[in-house]
Amino acid sequence: MMADKVEITVTDLAKKHPGKSGYEGMYSVAKHIYQDDGEIVHDGFAIDKDNLLILSAKIMAILIDEIIPKKSK
Repeated sequence: MMADKVEITVTDLAKKHPGKSGYEGMYSVAKHIYQDDGEIVHDGFAIDKDNLLILSAKIMAILIDEIIPKKSK
């Protein structure tokens, strides 16, 4: 499987589905893989705002840990 383009999206579900109950404070996190054969593969999940912020902070902590060199003793 060759992917020409990979895109990650975060969508506010309340804005995507205005007026429908149950979507307030919920977000969709999705990965879209646009393959060279024209097929589009989607994978994702829904998450509430509090857990999205926690997930975001954990991802940033991992990235910062990888970027900042460790001090040797």
